[in-house]
Amino acid sequence: MGPFEIEAKDITRLDQCQLTLLLRRLLELEAGAIGIPLSGVHVPVEINVADGGEDGRIKWEGGVDRTDFLPKRVTMFQVKARRMNPQACYAEVLQDDEKKRLKGQVAKVLDDSGAYIIFCKEAYVGLQVDKRVAKVREALSVGGRSDSKTAHIEFYDSNKISSWVNRYLAAQVYVLSCVGRNVPLGVKTWEDWSSHQDYECRYVMNERLKLHIETLKQYLTSNEKPVVRLMGLSGLGKTRLALELFRTEEREGSLALSRLRSNVIYFDAAGGADELVRFIGDTRNQGCCALLVVDNCEPELHRRLAREVGYAGKRVGVLTIDFSEEKVNGNARILHITQEDCKGVVKGILEHAYPELAHQIISRVEEFAQDFPSIAVLLAKQVRQGVEDIGRISDDRLVKRLLWVEGRKMRRSSR
Repeated sequence: MGPFEIEAKDITRLDQCQLTLLLRRLLELEAGAIGIPLSGVHVPVEINVADGGEDGRIKWEGGVDRTDFLPKRVTMFQVKARRMNPQACYAEVLQDDEKKRLKGQVAKVLDDSGAYIIFCKEAYVGLQVDKRVAKVREALSVGGRSDSKTAHIEFYDSNKISSWVNRYLAAQVYVLSCVGRNVPLGVKTWEDWSSHQDYECRYVMNERLKLHIETLKQYLTSNEKPVVRLMGLSGLGKTRLALELFRTEEREGSLALSRLRSNVIYFDAAGGADELVRFIGDTRNQGCCALLVVDNCEPELHRRLAREVGYAGKRVGVLTIDFSEEKVNGNARILHITQEDCKGVVKGILEHAYPELAHQIISRVEEFAQDFPSIAVLLAKQVRQGVEDIGRISDDRLVKRLLWVEGRKMRRSSR
């Protein structure tokens, strides 16, 4: 068993909310894999609201008719984080009043020639699954359905769900995090990556950075197994640029980005990268889909990762980030961020994130930062903490202050 592989027993440890969020993630990943809009995915997280028999659904037109886990173009799921005996499955599709009428959403999906699936976290053997499906069909007959024997009814237990999860690395990482298992290599999903306190303030862009984001988007979506490298001096915001590339909420026409973001796995190679190449190979061999974002990726590591991605197999792409300008050769698409690209960004960051700072202090910080957003944020934090009046401090003392803070961070990270 690989270090990321999810077993049925892992699924049984999820609560109702976690199981519902897992369904949403799986549907988004599946939608991205078959190229359908995420607008066709609907999984509300309100678990105590009457749902008419539906906790999630996916619907699409065009493309494939079905996948290994989505049997119909309209597929509805009922999420259950508890044991479901056959009688419970029977009752699940009927109204609570006289138990002779189907729940509204169940009837609707069957009227649309769709599939109804109970998504249950517990484990059952094949015969037990068959008995539960049979009781649902019995309930359909009681509810007056003439298609009770032919309607598409399935029961996904923890064995089936874990098989689905193991198709996607991002889903595996999500489950590992939920159940408290060690996440190998410290990898993070996009959501975990974006939750870091360094990214709390609003992202400020100028036209050149917007163009870079569009270029990255083009590079990453023009190939099923993209190899892209983002370079530039430390402090220019390369990592934040890569992060914001995948933020899609405010953008229209974001289908391609949504597909990418669902598969993003972030790794900081500054903490050690000895096992990363082997990890890429294992991911490829297991048939997982993933887009690996590798921060602080030295040129030699980039070359090794690119070779692994180049082998035949499932879609595994890589976006590496580093300050080194050394050529990496190969078929990598290169994007270089410069100081000129960040003109005007520092002032916008400071005014939005630190509105309490006096105008003269903002001007002084902006002057010293020289279009390096990370330096500006670090200085502004120092002022907010009352360390010194930067409006009066000299350039030499600012440099010493920055070196002292950054040195302390590096010593802490190396422990």
